[in-house]
Amino acid sequence: MPLSDAEVYGGVEASKKKKSEDTGFFTAAAAGVASGLIKIPAGFVSLGAELVDLGLGTEMAADFEKWFDDLNPFDDVAERRTIGKITEALAMIGPVAVGGAALGVQAASKLRAASLARRALAAKKAGKTVSLSTFGKVIHKGEDLLTTPVGGGVIGSGVGEALVTDEDIGTLGDMLKGTSLEPFAITMMDTEDKKGRADAFRRLTNRIKFGTEGALFNLGITGAAKGVKKLREPSTYGLQRWAESDVMADFQRYFTYGLKPAGPASQAVHETKRTMFDAIQSAKIAAEDSVKSLARATEKIIPTADSSLDLTKQSVLKEIQDILQPLPGKKVEGLSLDDLPKMIEEKSGIKNIARDTWKYETKGEFRRLTTPEKIIGKEGQTGFFSVDDYIITPGGKTDKFLQRIRKESGKAAADEFETVIKNMRATVDNLTGKISQKNLKIDLSRKLHSELGNYLTAEYMHFNQSKIPFFRINRNVDKLKTKSLNSYLEQEKNAYKIREAAKTGKPVASVVVPEEELVRIGKEGEAKIERLLKAKSIDEIDPINTNVIDEVTGKPVDKRTARIESDAVTVQTSVLKRKKLDEWQEILLGRIKDPRHTFLSSVSKMASLNSTIDYIDEIARMGSKKGGTVRNVGGVEKFFNSVGEEINITELTKDNIKNGRVKQKFYNDEGVYYTPEETFNIARKETEELLKKEFDRSQFIFGTGDVPGQTANGAQALVDAGKALNLEEATVMLKDPKQFKQVKSTGIDGLSSLDGKWIEAPTYETLFDTTNQFLNTSRLGTLYKYAILGPKTVSQVSKTILNALTHVRNFISAGAFVGANGLIVPTGGDLASILPKEAGKEGVFTTAGKISTQTLRGKRMDPYYLNLRQRSTRVGVGGGTQVQVGEIGRSASDMLEEIYVNPALAEAKTNRALLESKERLKKWYKISQDMYVEEDNFWKNANWLLERNRYNDVFEKLGIRPDNFKDALKGKGVSENMRKFLNDSVERFYDKSTRTFNGNYELFLDEIGGKLTRNNVPNYAYVGRAGKALRLSPFGNFIAFPLEIMRTGHNIMEQSIKEMTSGIPEIAALGRKRFASFALTVGAIPQVTQETFKAMHNVSNEEMEALRRIVPEWSKNSTLVPTGRDKDGYLKYVDFSYSNAYDALQRPIRAVYNAIGEGKRDDISLKASLGSGLQDGMMEILEPFTSESIFTEALANSTIRGGIGKNGKRVWSEADDGFVKVAKGIGHIGASIIPMESSFKQLLRLERAARGKTGKYGEEYNLRDELPGLWGFRSVKSNPERSLVYKTTSFASDLKKAENLFTSPLLKGGRVSPGDILSRYQYSEARRFHTLKQMAKDVEAMKHLGVPDWKIRQEIEKRKGLGKDVVSNLMLGTYTPKSPSEFFVTRMGEINRDLNEKEGISVPNPYYQVLPSILDIINKNRGLNLLNENVSFSGLGAEGMAKGGRVGMQQGGEAGDKELAASIWVKEPEEVKQSFEYDFDKYYASGVWMDKLQQEAPPVEEAPKAPLPETPPVDPKLVSQMVNTNVMQTGLTPTETALLSNEEKVIRLKQRGMAQ
Repeated sequence: MPLSDAEVYGGVEASKKKKSEDTGFFTAAAAGVASGLIKIPAGFVSLGAELVDLGLGTEMAADFEKWFDDLNPFDDVAERRTIGKITEALAMIGPVAVGGAALGVQAASKLRAASLARRALAAKKAGKTVSLSTFGKVIHKGEDLLTTPVGGGVIGSGVGEALVTDEDIGTLGDMLKGTSLEPFAITMMDTEDKKGRADAFRRLTNRIKFGTEGALFNLGITGAAKGVKKLREPSTYGLQRWAESDVMADFQRYFTYGLKPAGPASQAVHETKRTMFDAIQSAKIAAEDSVKSLARATEKIIPTADSSLDLTKQSVLKEIQDILQPLPGKKVEGLSLDDLPKMIEEKSGIKNIARDTWKYETKGEFRRLTTPEKIIGKEGQTGFFSVDDYIITPGGKTDKFLQRIRKESGKAAADEFETVIKNMRATVDNLTGKISQKNLKIDLSRKLHSELGNYLTAEYMHFNQSKIPFFRINRNVDKLKTKSLNSYLEQEKNAYKIREAAKTGKPVASVVVPEEELVRIGKEGEAKIERLLKAKSIDEIDPINTNVIDEVTGKPVDKRTARIESDAVTVQTSVLKRKKLDEWQEILLGRIKDPRHTFLSSVSKMASLNSTIDYIDEIARMGSKKGGTVRNVGGVEKFFNSVGEEINITELTKDNIKNGRVKQKFYNDEGVYYTPEETFNIARKETEELLKKEFDRSQFIFGTGDVPGQTANGAQALVDAGKALNLEEATVMLKDPKQFKQVKSTGIDGLSSLDGKWIEAPTYETLFDTTNQFLNTSRLGTLYKYAILGPKTVSQVSKTILNALTHVRNFISAGAFVGANGLIVPTGGDLASILPKEAGKEGVFTTAGKISTQTLRGKRMDPYYLNLRQRSTRVGVGGGTQVQVGEIGRSASDMLEEIYVNPALAEAKTNRALLESKERLKKWYKISQDMYVEEDNFWKNANWLLERNRYNDVFEKLGIRPDNFKDALKGKGVSENMRKFLNDSVERFYDKSTRTFNGNYELFLDEIGGKLTRNNVPNYAYVGRAGKALRLSPFGNFIAFPLEIMRTGHNIMEQSIKEMTSGIPEIAALGRKRFASFALTVGAIPQVTQETFKAMHNVSNEEMEALRRIVPEWSKNSTLVPTGRDKDGYLKYVDFSYSNAYDALQRPIRAVYNAIGEGKRDDISLKASLGSGLQDGMMEILEPFTSESIFTEALANSTIRGGIGKNGKRVWSEADDGFVKVAKGIGHIGASIIPMESSFKQLLRLERAARGKTGKYGEEYNLRDELPGLWGFRSVKSNPERSLVYKTTSFASDLKKAENLFTSPLLKGGRVSPGDILSRYQYSEARRFHTLKQMAKDVEAMKHLGVPDWKIRQEIEKRKGLGKDVVSNLMLGTYTPKSPSEFFVTRMGEINRDLNEKEGISVPNPYYQVLPSILDIINKNRGLNLLNENVSFSGLGAEGMAKGGRVGMQQGGEAGDKELAASIWVKEPEEVKQSFEYDFDKYYASGVWMDKLQQEAPPVEEAPKAPLPETPPVDPKLVSQMVNTNVMQTGLTPTETALLSNEEKVIRLKQRGMAQ
């Protein structure tokens, strides 16, 4: 059982800790606030007292502080807990720092105004006749710097902090106390006891240090905040060009702009692109629903079908494919476009009665569909055709198919198939209509119209194989080649016969093909077949136009070079340029005839084409115009914004001057003053130039289209826009890939409005998602991809998507996102949204749940929920943007390619078995992935619906309705505050330049909820380029998630502040609720949970602090919740952070809090602890990005770490033979990629707990601990004894390394100075003290957790190289500095002597010169308490080596008297040292050493290899007259009695011959 505090600390210390336990967290926090506020006036009074002390030499300040400490009733309470110390410091410093900063800003403003007025007056008086001196210009620049708001605020805050200085708070310089850098810590607090004026001077100096450092710290915080804000906020206009240097350009890509979701482009560009992707996804959702309907209908009829009706799954799918595409491939060639519709109707048996209602507008050689869409669904869906527009022709193919279904399975089944077929046909035809709305060549437009009812894309198995060989399907290529060659032979023989018949006039049937022609055709066919099998896409089949044109030179480039950079966003024109293959080609490539695949592929490609063209058109509109115009009106330049409103330049200039965007100039470069009118006109001119630049920067697209290799059009556009002086300069700019990139042509005239245009390079890369293709275009990249990234991805998939317990944790933790956005405080209409009162209505969670469950169940969704899912997806919420899935999705899809191929369609049984096996594997993986996504989508959709409902309620109260919301966006009928808030609330479907929303009120509300959810809930689509690039490194696991937590956490705070400061009471209430919910979710709930469980299980603060020292490193700064004790009395706990989504935000703060708490116990100043905590906090922030991934850690443990994990756990034993080590290493690596590994372990523990069985090593399990593990809250045994083994092993190694820091660098054989020795000793001893201190704290922790003393001592004594004195010191918590070893002293003498002989000089041994300072350090620090004291290297004395050794000898000085005395002292016999109480200073003062020095040989360093001369006898009477030895009857001095351990006392008595 745990030891009592009295047993560990003694009675007095135990009493203090008892008070700490009795003081609650919130009590201490409140007491800290009260104490801090009381100390503010005390600081002012104390300052006055210090000034009196300085003048009169009194000690009023010290007396006042003692009196005030007795008076303050809250100080003791605050001191009992870490939170009390923190709140006390914040309450004391915060008000005066903020107040000082505010006064500083005001003072700076007044000083600047006075300075500007003075300069203006001087200009007015002097005119242009007086010049300002150079010194005057410097003064003005200094004034300008100090009178900025930042300058004034920083100075003011520093002065404020200096007024209330508290030495317990200290400075960051205190961090260097006790280190080798201590002499350089200029802001370190002086805490030495002094009296009178000296003490007053010390206190006042500390105030200056405190205030100065506080001001600099505040400046650093301000700068860091601005830097972070700049890194994450999107650019207003985007970056115009990349840096000239490739290194700097990459720095811009991945750092300066890498953390912004929009990258180097504007937020408007990014949202437009995301709208495109989400529109494509929305279309796919509807298509997938139709496929589910088809699958459901098919599965329903197959089991009951009569075999005579041929209603197998294979036959049903094939027949539906023939209905949807009655004229596939080349069957439409040669048919008249006018006749084609009728033939399609006859072949399919379906008539479209609305196709002839389409109307077109023709302009030149282009035409576009003008017929508007209509309402085609119950939920308001729009399109050109509804299912009612399709009529089944009696007796036709479709009718016969449905008759067979009706006969076997009934009318309901036939009706269901009819609806499915019509829906699928209408979906494709409606997308064709969307395409037809674009400007297309007339022939292409007519062709699309004619093929309504027939169009489906052609897909081939050859091009749909997985990239991973294991997952590829063996298609029996040899058999296919034979079949394909026979088809080719028949085709070419027929072609030969037709040609010969035409020449000779013979009947075709009578023409005989010669043998040699058959041989030629055969060889030709074999060659074509081999070439076709090497094609990687259908585009490579056609040999025409295969060259890639370099956009700068206009010349063809090597294809491998062209693939280095790839645009992810492209116009997929394959929909419009379909290749129709010969029969032999289709046989070889394996045309897919499964309608599930062909339908989804068709919809995907057509939706992608439509959305991409819409995106390109919108980008062309946005980027081809300036942000405003400058017009000459009556001979005067006037400025107009994008909506044509005139800009008041005079008012804008005044505003720019006021906000510092434009600086007033009062004199020219020669120092000649301007008049006030001239000063203002110069500022006005600068304002106009800034405005012109803003107008220009909004334009990033130039030209009307150049062919590849030409720049004429784009160059002229640059000149016209004022970007270039002439065409020559413009041409150079366009040919620089750092400045511009040209959009490649789609190959279809009129389709893309960006064809051939020039776009600023950074924006181009964002628009088209340009990425480097190194991994796919080089052997090294491919090797890295599959050897490192492949296993990394598999391990991540295994531990998340394929792990059942992670699914539970994923779902539970994601609930925090809704909670943080206001649900924790469900005021207003939230309760009605969650639990509606009206009968028949459902809450947002029910609705969100139905969307997700219906998505997962594999059946067709209810139209209402399908519509909601599509709407949610359209605004970027429900489209499957789960962060972890998004990060691993691309790599995972390479291994499990999404190919909808019906196994029944495979020709061979072997192929069919492989297909079925792969189909099951894909299905299992897809179900797991879909579940993982929907667990996240549930909460996103709930948040979206909740936000949407909140603002709907608010708008109703404010009178904003469907009929006037568009006017409100333009400011009509609403306040200016409301107009601004509305304009900031929407991004998509909204043109901010014209304040026009493109949609109805429902879409408006959807977008408001969508924007809030996109910004406030983690979303992979908003991870910046840097985050996405980091996933390619071997480090980190799910790097995107912590980045998104940081982004969204900041956004929630920003949104709540924006709402609270909106000036609209109803919206301000939403902001307060959001702010409170975020604070409770992120901060209060974890803390309250921990405190509650501590009270339930009677766990003390000291036990929790001890627990934190023994948990794994990743849990060090976690929220640990105690859940009881095991049979040995050791604590059990749950790592609450494991399932806390916002832990990434809390962890750095907890690191700072824990460091401050440890500093409080160590008696370290608050700011020194803060500095240490900030370092730990920064490491916590960087940890997700710098730690090894799951796979690479397992690989490193099994290889380069020699079978030892980072936590000390062994992979194999040293005693294992080589083969066993290899086997265990492979097993360890394999465990990192095995799906469900942790789930299996948890289930095994549950099974053992339920049956009362023990584990392999006797571990016991109980259901109370194991059941919560199913949802991520498993209780873990702390096991301090196992932790002790690891810690003692590490300690022994670390202590040896710390000691070697002194000896190793100095014994290499070169010349060293006394300063070198002292510096190395200080550094080594500082690290040694730190190592001992940490181990002493670990020993204390073990005692608190209940480990017996004898076990602790026994474990420490097992470690090699640890002396008994070290063990005793650790157990007692005392520190004994290490004296230089005899070997070191001897070796230093040898090195110095050898160097003197070699160089022919006589340099004193530097060790003897520095020895006094080393002895000072040893004597000063001997017996320190390791737990709450710190080693000090300050105050060595002017006589010591601080000057003589470190400075004097480095400058060539000679050794002083004290150094010579030291050389004698070290050779004195023990009884002489005893007579001086082992105090060198007393020995030095006695002068005894002078006689010894004269008796020695001349001052040569050391006689080579000769023994030292015998020490002459000393007269004890003479010594006793000079020094009182004060040796007690025990044989020890008072100092030895007080400071030496029992073992050391015995050793000392043996040395004196007083013990055996």
